[in-house]
Amino acid sequence: YVRYSEPMFTDVIDLLEHDPVDHLTRSNLNDRFTEVRRLEGAVAAYKARLVNATNGLGDRGLDGAGMLRSVGRMSSKAAGALAATANTLESLPRTAEALADGRLTLEHARAIATAAEKTSPEQADAALVPETAAPPADLFAKRSREWASRHARPDDGVDEAVRQRRRRSYAHWVDGGMWKFLF
Repeated sequence: YVRYSEPMFTDVIDLLEHDPVDHLTRSNLNDRFTEVRRLEGAVAAYKARLVNATNGLGDRGLDGAGMLRSVGRMSSKAAGALAATANTLESLPRTAEALADGRLTLEHARAIATAAEKTSPEQADAALVPETAAPPADLFAKRSREWASRHARPDDGVDEAVRQRRRRSYAHWVDGGMWKFLF
């Protein structure tokens, strides 16, 4: 445990506030975007670690998603998504490392976590973490979904049976109540 005498990221915030971007060349701006991506990845990985540490406390306080919502001022949806991704990242070490290094964004990590739910964490972590630069997050998410569809675990037809049953029913509302037909 390291105790900080002032807020932990004050120097980084100060550097960002005072970086003169108006007169940078395209090459300099490109470098800044690369560094910001790395910083955002490191911050996202750090948030995930904070969420998991909060969830592991076992006290009666807020869970990680609650902390993201109340202290981090995130929406419920965004906090829940980050908390779910953080939970899955524990079983995706290569993904967590690539996120912390800035090789992936949080969107990339979320796509890998979603694919891991359909396949297995080991498969998704081994197959989807790129060794080189990752494509933009939307293209990566599409490729991850396609990969997960090809490598999905068999579900023994349970989901298909539920879908078929839903398709066989018909409900119709009338003034006196509801008529429901099951085929």
